[in-house]
Amino acid sequence: MVPVCPVTPMDINRFSERLSQCMQERHLNGNDLATLSGVTAATISRYLNGLRTPTVDNVILLADALDVSVDYLLGLHNVPDGKMLVSLYSIASSDDKRVLWTLLERYGGNHGTTKRK
Repeated sequence: MVPVCPVTPMDINRFSERLSQCMQERHLNGNDLATLSGVTAATISRYLNGLRTPTVDNVILLADALDVSVDYLLGLHNVPDGKMLVSLYSIASSDDKRVLWTLLERYGGNHGTTKRK
């Protein structure tokens, strides 16, 4: 018998709050986000009011339009996007980069990044 991983249902309230927060930070209303994402304004309104659970496709479209990760938009973590981390890493000193790589190797495992500069 194959073990089944439990699936946790999406927290629609967390998603609604995060979507609203991202829109406010970018000074976007539902129509603006609809134009940017391709998701209808009516659907966005239903998401904001917790009346509908978003499809995977719509979460991806909204995350792209808001320039955040899907995980962030779903409330799975509190870092808005990986681009911020890359940007900060690019300005870190050589010593700080070595420290970061040490931490990543120790706690993140090896994800195909065996060589570094």
